[in-house]
Amino acid sequence: MKVLLVTASFFPEISPRSFRMTELCKQLCRDGHDVTVVTPVTDGCKEIGRQFGFQLIDLGLPYPEINRTGKTWLTSKIRYILSRGLQVLIEYPQITWALRVKQAIQHLGGFDLMSSCASPLPVHWGVAWARGKTKRIAKVWIADCGDPFMMSHLDTFRHPFYFAIPEKFFCRRADYISVPAISLRDKFYPEFYDKLVEIPQGINPDEFPVYTGELPSQPVKFAYAGMFIPRVRDPSAFLEYLAQRTDVDFVFNVFTTTPQHIQSYKARLGEKLQIKAPIPRRDV
Repeated sequence: MKVLLVTASFFPEISPRSFRMTELCKQLCRDGHDVTVVTPVTDGCKEIGRQFGFQLIDLGLPYPEINRTGKTWLTSKIRYILSRGLQVLIEYPQITWALRVKQAIQHLGGFDLMSSCASPLPVHWGVAWARGKTKRIAKVWIADCGDPFMMSHLDTFRHPFYFAIPEKFFCRRADYISVPAISLRDKFYPEFYDKLVEIPQGINPDEFPVYTGELPSQPVKFAYAGMFIPRVRDPSAFLEYLAQRTDVDFVFNVFTTTPQHIQSYKARLGEKLQIKAPIPRRDV
């Protein structure tokens, strides 16, 4: 089977979308399928492409973000307002992925299956833009949605009403809409419920070494990897609890791209709270 994967996130990027599409690609290759991946090509992509035998098409990069740092407080504030305003009103710079995707795949064809991955959602918009009634690109298109868009509550604002137009546009053109858990069903428009399919996150456990040595009883070590969102994915209550447990010797390792949301607890927990940048999963 000829398979086309379209994604803005792929190995060696450390993110849920990258893990999802990279693992899917590797398993398809193991099963003997002819796989092509459209993604921003890096040396890491090329290396894993040679290892598993899939083809790469460079998606390029979106337009750059607006630098929010100015020479003065006022210019920084203006830059922040402009950057945030464009993000809220027109989904910039993520919206530029739609054009990148359309340009990359509009001349392709002959695939049995195409799977595109979001976020960012404009990846799906670009696929829908390129895939018309006569130019199908693939017999079947699965639009993979890790998170909903219009009905998402993962930010401090709701998306403007007019973004329902591109969201419904790609939902109509996709043959299936895959989600990691069918419990997300109510976050999509009811007219597309029949297109929803559940495809859980998957990994090959054989690729991850398992520690078989003895574990010291103290300190207790545990970890979290991921980003934080105030009032949504918020660890404040848990960290408050840990700060009160002076009777327990522990080390909490946090791998995150949003350390600013927990930095205030570092002074209270000291060495018990280790805040680190994300690392590859097999290195944890």
